[in-house]
Amino acid sequence: MRFFRFLIAIVLFSLPTSRLWAEVPNVTTDIPAVHSLVSQVMGELGQPSLLVSGLADLHHFQLRPSQIRNLGDADLVFWIGDDLTPWLARALETVGDTDRSVALIDQPDTFQIVTNNGDSDHSGRDLHIWLDPENALIWFGVIALRLSELDPENREIYQHNADAAKHSLRKTITNSTAILSETGPHQIITTHDAFGHFANRFGIKIAGSVSDGEASAPSAARIKHLRTILEADQIQCAFLEPLQPSAILEPLIEGFDIRIGVLDPSGTSLTPGADLYSDLINSLVRAIADCSSHQT
Repeated sequence: MRFFRFLIAIVLFSLPTSRLWAEVPNVTTDIPAVHSLVSQVMGELGQPSLLVSGLADLHHFQLRPSQIRNLGDADLVFWIGDDLTPWLARALETVGDTDRSVALIDQPDTFQIVTNNGDSDHSGRDLHIWLDPENALIWFGVIALRLSELDPENREIYQHNADAAKHSLRKTITNSTAILSETGPHQIITTHDAFGHFANRFGIKIAGSVSDGEASAPSAARIKHLRTILEADQIQCAFLEPLQPSAILEPLIEGFDIRIGVLDPSGTSLTPGADLYSDLINSLVRAIADCSSHQT
């Protein structure tokens, strides 16, 4: 009898805890914006892990061994999709997590933009879909559903948190629309073709982007083309992204009275957590509104 008790104890000790009794899923997320959305839905039940933090380049990120192990232990992985972060797609295949991954870009009703000017290095498809907060409203429901499937005991909590997050975000959308309407119209130049979703949602005109895709140095032909646009239109502001040198814009705006601002499309310059997503939207709104308000 003692032998069988000992054997059972060994087997139980060797099994993953999640298989022994119900518990909050172990969740991993790719970028700060997605981490924020999942954090809001999980609330006090748990904290998702974040792969891309700080001012890391999400397009060319390299996972640490500890992060790869974390992926292998994850019950769910919420991410944008393999076109944006192919390095994560490869890692998920390696650890066998493809069935447990939720690519938000593939969710029904997600609003998508296909660029017409060919600036994007993603075959003309704007993958920065989190910058349209209407998409986040959809994803709150997706996140709550997938968490509830693994953790039905906390279904009501996940749904309550998702509903509260939607209510708060709708206020952010309303306030953002009002601020940009009061300070607009807005016509801007960006260094990277990343803000189509945000601009489309809030009525901002992006006259052009300086770089082709992710390239840091624009071609002479591109600068000439954009300067033609500046001469013809009332462009108010040109925006860098975090860590980009102002020298990128100098050949473009020389001789024009244009202010330079900073827009962070990924939220990597913000403090990770549940509040980050609203902070991200608010920071973009403030940057554009403040730049326009200083025009003379």
